[in-house]
Amino acid sequence: MWLIPSSATFLFNLRKLVSESTNNEPDSTKSIHDKPLESIPIDHWQQLQDAPLQQQLESWLALQSGFINHLRSILLLTLDEENNQLKPVAQWVEKKGAEKGGDTSELLEIVNQVIEELQPQLVNLSSHSIALAFPLIIQNKLQAVVALSLKTSDQIIVNNVMHQLRWGSGILELLFQRRLVDSQFRQLESFRHSVELLTEVAAEQQFFSASQRLVSMLAARFHCNWVAVGWKQKRMKVTAISHQTQQVNKMNLVRAIEDAMSEAVMMRESIICTGKASAAYPAHAHMIKSHQLSNVLTVPMYHNEHYLGAVCLEREAENPFSELEQELVNDILQVLAPVLDDKKSRDRNILLKCYDSVNIQLQRLFGRKYYGRKITLISFIALGLILALVKIEYQVNAQAILKGEMIRMISAPFDGYIESAPVRAGDRVNAGQLLVKLDDRDLRLERLNWQTKKIQLQREQQEAASQYNRAEARIKAAEAEQAQAQLALAESKLARTKLTAAFSGLIVEGDLSQRLGGLVQKGEVLMQLTPLKSYRVEIQVDEAQINHIKIGQSGTLLLRSLPDEPVDFFVTRITPVSEIRDGINYFTVEAKLSSQPQALRPGMEGIAKINAGQRSLFFVLTRGLTQWLKVNLWKWLP
Repeated sequence: MWLIPSSATFLFNLRKLVSESTNNEPDSTKSIHDKPLESIPIDHWQQLQDAPLQQQLESWLALQSGFINHLRSILLLTLDEENNQLKPVAQWVEKKGAEKGGDTSELLEIVNQVIEELQPQLVNLSSHSIALAFPLIIQNKLQAVVALSLKTSDQIIVNNVMHQLRWGSGILELLFQRRLVDSQFRQLESFRHSVELLTEVAAEQQFFSASQRLVSMLAARFHCNWVAVGWKQKRMKVTAISHQTQQVNKMNLVRAIEDAMSEAVMMRESIICTGKASAAYPAHAHMIKSHQLSNVLTVPMYHNEHYLGAVCLEREAENPFSELEQELVNDILQVLAPVLDDKKSRDRNILLKCYDSVNIQLQRLFGRKYYGRKITLISFIALGLILALVKIEYQVNAQAILKGEMIRMISAPFDGYIESAPVRAGDRVNAGQLLVKLDDRDLRLERLNWQTKKIQLQREQQEAASQYNRAEARIKAAEAEQAQAQLALAESKLARTKLTAAFSGLIVEGDLSQRLGGLVQKGEVLMQLTPLKSYRVEIQVDEAQINHIKIGQSGTLLLRSLPDEPVDFFVTRITPVSEIRDGINYFTVEAKLSSQPQALRPGMEGIAKINAGQRSLFFVLTRGLTQWLKVNLWKWLP
């Protein structure tokens, strides 16, 4: 429902308007312009057809006051479209000598009832006077209210007055319908011309050709001597002029047109000037006077909360611009301004486009509104400060394996056969415990053979000595010593047929249970033994992070088999040996455990984190990306 002011507010405003009008013009018919009806031309019927709406309403009220007998006062209110409120437009009060016979203030109450109920109202003012009001509703909307007071209460007279008001309301309705039709016709005309111009202008590819097409079609449509379009850059600049005559091409006239366009844009309104230009528009007055122009219409172009430029039209003195034409040009430019702005933007080079885009974003960022962008910027700044200023411990993560501090190799002392192997990989052994026993039968036979041969050679030496054969005795003595050496070697081999653990530890490699009786060669590794209470950690560090590792740095090892028992360590050695895995080069870093839980076993694997010092949060989060960019940029840059 349309808005109607409250009763109290309406009565206050209406009482003020009526009292002012009544006080200033104590007699005769009055309008909201304080102009007596006597000043209106006599031919009221002619004015109902040709005059503006205000004069038509005044003439209608004058006719009604002439037709209605016993009339004391009459008031006409119409709807103000801009404020959506009813306001008085004309009134008439009876004159009696030097005193007023009545005033329209007595009609306020009945007018208020009509506004609230939207029905005709009749109220007794006294025993010999009544007031009645009649609403005019067009298209379900209250357009006007007619209220009057009579000096009689005769029912016949009142009925005649009601008939007269109904008759008069028909004329009043016709006036409003005519205004509505005129408005709709103007809108249709504006739409038709806008579509025609839009079709022609949009077909042009460049801004200059589109501007030229626009001014040519406007000049033909409004029968102008010339039409110019200007665009606002650092200053207003004319971009196209129709009818490129010698006069129009004068530089002084172009500058005057630009000043007039700037004036219209600055004042934010359309300007119509004739040969007698108003002093309120100095730029237009100077242009008309200096170049002897007749009629000038300047309309600014507006789009996206910005004034883009203006269009200036000029034609002969006998054909001035009307307000309807001004509105029509303004409607056309409202449709075409976005199209011209888009073509202007596309015609500029890429640097200017980037500059304007950045400039617009900065204006939105640091200007009013767009609070989401401001909050986002502040968030990014805060995040950047946090990343740059907050420092945390930078840790190098790498795969790690737990190994014994040393590994004792159990190898075959000579060629032989395996007689027994009571232990195998994974078994814990004590110092001196038998690990492997080799077959010693051949060695015992060899020892017996050399013992026998040694005794025999000693006898032969004694016999040669008893026969005083010194040379023979020396030979036999040497052979006996050689036999003794072979005997000692055989006994040594026999002693080494039992391979025992040199210390308590764990067998980490070697399972001979499936090789009993098998041949082993001298030097062949049979088993590996490592101590249980002394470990080292081998950490495979990516070469991209090896520069952050230094001897003495601490860290934490978390084994997969013991996820609830992290173990501290410190780096003892950085080996220069690298290993390639999955296309990545890794260096081995050795570390020593600070503590040794009982559940540790050589060969356990896990993740090691080496503390590499305090670094900014930004460095920690972007280290990989930053390093990759540096390498690839150096690779591709000349």
